[in-house]
Amino acid sequence: MKREEDKTRIQELERIKIQFTQLEENRRLMREQAAELQREIAQLKTEKAEIKEAFDRYRDEVAEMVESVEMATLDKEMAEEKLESLTTEIELLKEQVEELTLENQILKEESEEKGGATTLPGADGGPTPLQLKNLEQQNERMKQALVKLRDLTNQDKQEITALTKQITSLESEINQLQTEKERLTNDLKESIEQTIELKEQVDASLGADTMVSQLTQRNLELEEMLEKVKEERNDLEILCEMNDELQENSRETELELREEIERANTQINQLVRHLDATRETIADYEQTLGKFRDLVADLQTQNSDLQRSLADGKRLQEQQQQLHSTVATEFASSAVPFMATKLGATSQAQTLAKVIEAELRRLEAEQSANHVTRLSAFLPDSFLRRGGDNEALLALLLIDRLTGKCDLLANHLVERYPLPPCVPGQTSLQLPQTDSNAVDSQTTTVSGICIPGTDNPLPPLTKSKAEFYSFITRLIHLLRSMGSLLNQYKQIFTGCSVDLYLKFGSLYNEMCVHEHCIDRLIEQTKNDQLDETISLESLITSFNYFIQLYNVHLKNEPLFNCNIKLMDFTRTILSAVDALSVDSMALMILTGKDVDCLLKIAKTAASNVSGPLSMGSMDEVGSLLLLKSSNSSDSNEGLIILLNELVHFATTVRVIIRRIKRRIPNKPIGQQPLSFNQDVAQKLDTVIQLFDSIVGTMYTTTRLAGQLTVRQVEDSSNLEPNVVFTQCLTEACKEYLTSIDLRTSSTSRPSVISPEILVRTNLSQIARIISQIAIAMENGEYDFDGTKQPLPQEPVVARAIAYKRAQTELEGCRAKLESRGEELRELQKALKARADELSEMSVRVSLAEKKLETAGKSNEEKISRLEQRLEQSEAQQKRNEKEYEQTLDALQADIESLEQEKADLKEKLKTLSKKALFEGIIKSPLLPSTTQSKTQPSTTGSTTTSAPAPDRQTSVECTSPSPGPARLAAYRDASLMAMEIEALREAVRRLSSEVSKLRGEKMLEQLKSLGSLQKPSRRQEPIIVDDDTSDKENKSSSPMQEHKSVLPQIVHDANVLRKEIFSVLANPQVVRLPKLLSKQVSEMPISDSGDDGSTSTLQPVKVVQPSATIQFNRQTVKLVKLKNELEKIRQLDVPVDVHSGTLT
Repeated sequence: MKREEDKTRIQELERIKIQFTQLEENRRLMREQAAELQREIAQLKTEKAEIKEAFDRYRDEVAEMVESVEMATLDKEMAEEKLESLTTEIELLKEQVEELTLENQILKEESEEKGGATTLPGADGGPTPLQLKNLEQQNERMKQALVKLRDLTNQDKQEITALTKQITSLESEINQLQTEKERLTNDLKESIEQTIELKEQVDASLGADTMVSQLTQRNLELEEMLEKVKEERNDLEILCEMNDELQENSRETELELREEIERANTQINQLVRHLDATRETIADYEQTLGKFRDLVADLQTQNSDLQRSLADGKRLQEQQQQLHSTVATEFASSAVPFMATKLGATSQAQTLAKVIEAELRRLEAEQSANHVTRLSAFLPDSFLRRGGDNEALLALLLIDRLTGKCDLLANHLVERYPLPPCVPGQTSLQLPQTDSNAVDSQTTTVSGICIPGTDNPLPPLTKSKAEFYSFITRLIHLLRSMGSLLNQYKQIFTGCSVDLYLKFGSLYNEMCVHEHCIDRLIEQTKNDQLDETISLESLITSFNYFIQLYNVHLKNEPLFNCNIKLMDFTRTILSAVDALSVDSMALMILTGKDVDCLLKIAKTAASNVSGPLSMGSMDEVGSLLLLKSSNSSDSNEGLIILLNELVHFATTVRVIIRRIKRRIPNKPIGQQPLSFNQDVAQKLDTVIQLFDSIVGTMYTTTRLAGQLTVRQVEDSSNLEPNVVFTQCLTEACKEYLTSIDLRTSSTSRPSVISPEILVRTNLSQIARIISQIAIAMENGEYDFDGTKQPLPQEPVVARAIAYKRAQTELEGCRAKLESRGEELRELQKALKARADELSEMSVRVSLAEKKLETAGKSNEEKISRLEQRLEQSEAQQKRNEKEYEQTLDALQADIESLEQEKADLKEKLKTLSKKALFEGIIKSPLLPSTTQSKTQPSTTGSTTTSAPAPDRQTSVECTSPSPGPARLAAYRDASLMAMEIEALREAVRRLSSEVSKLRGEKMLEQLKSLGSLQKPSRRQEPIIVDDDTSDKENKSSSPMQEHKSVLPQIVHDANVLRKEIFSVLANPQVVRLPKLLSKQVSEMPISDSGDDGSTSTLQPVKVVQPSATIQFNRQTVKLVKLKNELEKIRQLDVPVDVHSGTLT
């Protein structure tokens, strides 16, 4: 069976090769003829377009000429009318001239006759000389009029002659255009006739497409298979390239991850060093605590000595109580060692616990750092690039870190350097009672301590300590202000847009520079190096930088948490009023004034504040301050009054701010939040800004005053208030209050404004805004109204969600790639199996070739006969080439359009994504059936099947300029005919596929009905024949004998039929179009189609050969006859190979 299959496959291969060579030759000839036809058609189209353009131009010119002729005729008529009127006028004037001349002659004769009678005018009734003069003048005027009339008549004659010449020229042009029009109409008729004839030729030649499709079917299938194999190879090459690229990317990522690991290790080392430094600071703190304990013990001893010196009068009582004290001391001395051992054990346990806790914290820090580094190793380069999400996260962490550092440093400074009790406004707030006994007791506690060995009391605060506390309060105020501003940053970053979040990420490198100033202050605080000589310019520049950044980018952002905003506001204002109080006290100490007046003013201010409505009178207080300053002309009193006013203001504001702070809800933020609009937030910001300017002014004044004290020679001498007022305060106002100076310059000159007025204007603005906020808090305007606002999504969360979504998409792509890899492996396995099959087939082919070599000698005669027939067919083909050139040229247009469509489809296939192509290759079988290749001709790039004819028609219509109604009708007819032809082609394809299927089934049945082959005698093995097998052979030999009796006749018929089929295949008879003997046609061709499909043409053309329909019918009859004969032969049970003429 395998040998039979190999034999049939070899025969099919030979037949396909012969058909392929024939089809290539026919295709080449058709292309040449179609190219010539296409050139002729293009020439005809260009000529037709030129004729049409010339006809349009001619038509326009004729219309213009008709209009110009009409205008000329109108002008001629008008001129004739004018000429007639002028001639009538000339005749009338001539008559008048003749009459006048006669009268003139008569008058002259009469004047001559009279002669000397002229001296007596009017004696005989004749004309007088005056009348004669008048008549002469009239004659002259008449002569001039005659000259003008003569000129006009000459001009009219010239115009008439020119118009007549123009009319004659226009008439000649009209005659020429009419002749041209007649010639063009004749040419148009001829072109229409030629187009109709070409349409008939195209219709007649369309029947040859079926034959071409049948001949090229196998070739197209092979081309499809070849293209699919090429596409698979290209896809595999692309996948290999992608694999190489992925490997290179993995290497790059590995290198980058190693670099990141190195950076993380360096960060870990830095953290370890930082941890060691913290341990050292802890040890320093313990040492300082020990020193402070020793100092406390020394102070206690000094206090005991002072108490002994003051108790001289109570010696007797002490002697009486000495016994009790000795007993107590003995008991204490016995209990001291036990308590010391116990305290030492507890302190040692506490230190061990702290060390263990520090080690655990260090381990947690190391673990968190390792966790971060290992997580960052999983992140892509897009996350870690400059200005990306990594820097945005670092910016958020920087804001949090700066906020924490500011709060930490401010709280530490408040705890480490508490304000002394002598600062005005502190004790009155702690002890709200106002009786004189409390005041006296307070003053005694402050000033009752004397210097050891003397009766002089200790001063409440020295000059150096005053400057130091001024520096500390200014630093705390700056830190509180910066912390509140950074808290606003944090709140805005919880609900801002992603774009703003990424924009601040790009500013990370600029913002991280401003962290060094806070770190430097922290280091100095740890090392106990803070003093008034340290400059705060770097901190102020950092604060101004963040303020500018907020005003540029975040000023219009909404508030998300009003509680935190108001709490930061209260903390900042409290630090500001503390700074004002300390600066006022320091200036009083530096000028040598008594501090008690400030304490009294603070006490009275605290007692006068009865509620937030009293702040409503702060505007009045501000106006009163301005009036007081105007009354005092002395600079000494002006400075003292200004300081008193500052202390009064600070104390009042401290009380009101603390009341506002108490009204802020302490519950969680989401339960009862405060809510106020953006205007209130801006007011709070303006208050903080005004306080910053005033505090900066007073701190600068204090610093300059301290510098003046250093310059003095005598240490005990004090500064004069006028010096402080003129030199220090004025310079500080120039530095910090320039904006107020510029705003007030519109009403008065800047040189007139004094510093105290600038300070008071700021204080009045602050008082007005704080009173409004206090009244609003008292009335509950900012309380929770019950509406819960939805929490906005953080930009970090939004970016994380987007990143996770991208990761899921990448996972999906990775899964797809894995599935593709599995499919590739399966394809490789399939290719290996195909390769094995091909190797087996090659072995079989080699065996078959050996058999063919043995059987080649018997087939040489057949090959020679076939070669002779092939030469005859080639000769016949050469003879028919000239005929084919006239008939097949009509098909070239379709073939070229199909080639163009094929090229377009190939370009589209190239532009398609590899994914779609790969899925299409996987889903489609490797060897598609003929029906699929026929139903999908556009994807294989065939030359016979093409896009519908309306597309080609539309392309032609696009190229042709402005088709007329007749041309559009012709295009519609052609499109309908092309659609019908496509439908017929599809039907023919389906029928041919069904026929081939039935033939295959029939051949399969015939092959199944055949008996087994008998092996040659030289390869047969001894076979034991049973009785049953012998009976079967006898039974099977009877039908073979019957076949052998009919065999010669069948072989003869098959040979004859094979020759006819080969002659038909080798010499395809294309329909020959009729050749016209005479090209001059006087009538339009009219074609009438009957029911039987034949066409009768009524035209005065003599036909040399039969029409195209008759030739096509003859060919179809011949093919049907051959088909019937072949079916008759195949109806017999004996299978015959038509191509070789032998039994199969």
